[in-house]
Amino acid sequence: MVKGNNLRLFFAIELEPDIKSKLLAVQDRLNDIEGKPVNGANFHITLSFLGKVAEKNLELILDGLFSSTQNKALVAPFEVTLKEVIYWSKPNIVAASIEDKKGHLGTLKKHIENALTDIGHFQFDRKSFKPHVTLFRHVEEPPVKSASLDIPVEISRFSLLESVQNRNGVQYDAIETWPLKHSSIKQQLLGR
Repeated sequence: MVKGNNLRLFFAIELEPDIKSKLLAVQDRLNDIEGKPVNGANFHITLSFLGKVAEKNLELILDGLFSSTQNKALVAPFEVTLKEVIYWSKPNIVAASIEDKKGHLGTLKKHIENALTDIGHFQFDRKSFKPHVTLFRHVEEPPVKSASLDIPVEISRFSLLESVQNRNGVQYDAIETWPLKHSSIKQQLLGR
């Protein structure tokens, strides 16, 4: 980070190395795609994109989110499933779709956005949330081959990431990571 600059920030779920390896194998199988493969180190599930943020506001974000995660019930750790390879023509991507039957990712996204709205600095786009892991960018045509995945992903934390452009492309650096809170015994008994 360079002092005084704007930072490109977003909240995301960082994937474990074994999940990234499985997704790299999926990329290799989809060798008919004409597009730019995403670097495996960059595989993630985006929750909320903040865009360009003045570096002076970073502490405010971190403090505001930390106090929010301390004072409000957060989502407990949960599991989602990477289900199938999908193509979206509007952003021109091929991605792994995510099955999240209980909507935990959406709940976590809402919690983060409410906490940041409470500190008064952000307004978020309210279009529908479609969690996914981008595998290829700049894809003009759907892949000829399709793939069912069925890869379970354990989610126990979320991160604030910075998108950094360098001569090798883009890399995502974690600025801070927060664990998801485990439910109390009472919440577990009540199924929350």
